Amino acid sequence: MMRWMRLLALAMVLGSSTSYLQAAQIVAATFNADRQDWYPTFPAGTGTADFWLASGGNPGGFVRSTDRAGFQNSGPWYFENSTTFGGNRSAAYGGTLSYDLKRFADGTLLTGQYDIKLSGASLSLVYQNATAPAAGVWTNFVVTLNELAGWKLSTLSGSAPTQAQFQAVLAGLQTIDIRGDYNVEHTEFVNDITGLDNVSLNTPGINAVPEPSTFLSAAICALTGLGYNLRRRRGARGRE
Repeated sequence: MMRWMRLLALAMVLGSSTSYLQAAQIVAATFNADRQDWYPTFPAGTGTADFWLASGGNPGGFVRSTDRAGFQNSGPWYFENSTTFGGNRSAAYGGTLSYDLKRFADGTLLTGQYDIKLSGASLSLVYQNATAPAAGVWTNFVVTLNELAGWKLSTLSGSAPTQAQFQAVLAGLQTIDIRGDYNVEHTEFVNDITGLDNVSLNTPGINAVPEPSTFLSAAICALTGLGYNLRRRRGARGRE
């Protein structure tokens, strides 16, 4: 009996194949046709005339903006969406927010600022990436969406959110802000230009899921072979 059990366990390990349930996009903005309702967080009426470009992204279209005269001392600016990404995004809990950024010119990095803000349910969650986007090339960022990933309440010095708070924000998501202001220099249209592309909210991915049908086939084959070998051994003993 013990040999049968050991062989059955072996069939489970060797005979089962592994499939991968990939993360799925819940909502995405590739900017290939238009700006998809994203804006820079400048005062009304500024910063939108040259915001969307049909080419030059990663690949295809993208959105970009620059710091504006008179706005330099009001804090960093952000790319913002409050419509197409809003709503009940509970499915993104444990998944990711992914996006690409490009600084069009190098400069002195502006530090001590959050890079992402999620607002909803009268709460704000902020996050700071470990690195800034590179100058002159597209940089991809993928941020995990749960309370254990380094998010803070309201400010970078705030406390970590609870699971319930994080889920509440996603369930009633109102705005997403992605930082575009990374250079201390503020020479208008020259040193402080940033592009955004390929923004998506994604479900969690689950890896290493055995396929039951494959496992059963392998187990049946293993057990059939075991039975055949036992019959041969018994027949050999009877002839002795």
